[in-house]
Amino acid sequence: MEKSNLISAMVVVKSEANKEEWTNEIIDTQNVSEYLPDISLANRIQVFFLNKGFNIGHFAGNSFSIEADQKLFEDIFDVELMRDEQKGVQIKSSGNYELPKENLPETLQKDILNITFSEPVELFF
Repeated sequence: MEKSNLISAMVVVKSEANKEEWTNEIIDTQNVSEYLPDISLANRIQVFFLNKGFNIGHFAGNSFSIEADQKLFEDIFDVELMRDEQKGVQIKSSGNYELPKENLPETLQKDILNITFSEPVELFF
């Protein structure tokens, strides 16, 4: 597999307390554990993607990266993707960066907050 054909996305796992990712609550050392997912759940999700043929990144906070050839993403998530130098990787039909979870096992759908491509970083010199 050529490196130029690889794309990556972030998998964000729901917290153990089922707290939403975005909140007005201040996250500090007293409550940070409420926002972290159960590690065994996170590992189970990583193993799913690994078994499907994705490269997986280390778990950090509430997320990890998945990397694979564009075709594997399209097959697993049943979408057609487009790559654009200015916009990055998006779903062709909608222009969205977030991948649908519907084709994943139901047990994973409820535990994953989202799976998303990142918009390209704008650099200012």
